Amino acid sequence: MNNYGILETTEDGAKVYVLRDAERDTEVKVAPEVGNIATAMTVHGKPVLWSPYASAGE
Repeated sequence: MNNYGILETTEDGAKVYVLRDAERDTEVKVAPEVGNIATAMTVHGKPVLWSPYASAGE
């Protein structure tokens, strides 16, 4: 069984990849168009990464 997944989406016009580890209930959002930065990370639905921006497009 594959516990990993990736979803391509956009936030305010910026491409974002959502990387998911289902076994550990962890998600990371990465925005390649704005320097490959991680814009958000959650573990068990709780945010664990602080960002000064509301979205990757901001």
